Amino acid sequence: MFRWNTKQIARDIRTLSILITNVEIDTPGGDVDTDNLIVEIVGSDDQLYIAGFSTEPDFCDIDYENKSDVDVELIELTDGMDSRGGLNSSNNNTAQAYIAVRQYFVDKNADVVNTMKDYF
Repeated sequence: MFRWNTKQIARDIRTLSILITNVEIDTPGGDVDTDNLIVEIVGSDDQLYIAGFSTEPDFCDIDYENKSDVDVELIELTDGMDSRGGLNSSNNNTAQAYIAVRQYFVDKNADVVNTMKDYF
């Protein structure tokens, strides 16, 4: 399991690359995910979307306000341009930021996937 802490992850991602200009924090999209992060990138209209999630039934019982600091099974990382998730942008800055963010999670032994839709 990977420990998702929204504030810490947002702080870390802001410092990963000079291409990352901002990381916004949004509420969970549903019962199975954490707070969502939206990553803004220099020279790109595209953004990256990140959320931790779990397929465990008990995860749905956790209150939204408690999903900012919680154990998760997987990390969704996508640019939101295709329902299959992952990286679909042709913008070089977006691609470089995607790699930096993905590697951040991989280095912390998190399992990164293109989309959580494949699990439900």
